[in-house]
Amino acid sequence: MIAPPNIVSRMLSVVTGGSSIVSNTLPGATASNVPWRACDLKYSNNEVYVDLVEEIDAFVNRDGVLVKCEVYGEVHVNSRLSGVPDLTLSFANPSILNDVRFHPCVRFRPWEAHQVLSFVPPDGEFKLMSYRVKKLKNTPIYVRPQLTSDAGVCRVNIIVGMRNDPGKPIDSITLKFSLPPSVVSSDLT
Repeated sequence: MIAPPNIVSRMLSVVTGGSSIVSNTLPGATASNVPWRACDLKYSNNEVYVDLVEEIDAFVNRDGVLVKCEVYGEVHVNSRLSGVPDLTLSFANPSILNDVRFHPCVRFRPWEAHQVLSFVPPDGEFKLMSYRVKKLKNTPIYVRPQLTSDAGVCRVNIIVGMRNDPGKPIDSITLKFSLPPSVVSSDLT
């Protein structure tokens, strides 16, 4: 294997007159069949954390009716597993996932055949996959805008809440809305 250049090796080659840049030892990942994972990893506690991060882009009209809704999602994994683990991850309804992109560790054939993620994870944090869900009919939250106008002053109240039982907790909500160019000033509270 060719060793990476450094100052010590350069000085040594000048002093000794030798220019050997070939190392006798291979890096840890080259001994593995999986290039993104070293083969000799050992942990006292084997742990793997999976985070599903989703962002919903939704357009709601003034009556609170959902006009358009898409979800952009990512599956983040933090792996601290000994050896060379082989993991499988499945979804309740994988047929709704579009535009999927996978980390190189994902085996494509099991996904094509059964829509199951089969992979040997890299060590540490990485993004396993990203996806998009199009044309949703409802969202886990509701948005009810209220517009009132009096003597040229318009007041906008937006009520945001969770539907009865979305299944999973919602960590944060960011609400964005656009005002027309004719708006001179605004006071947001």
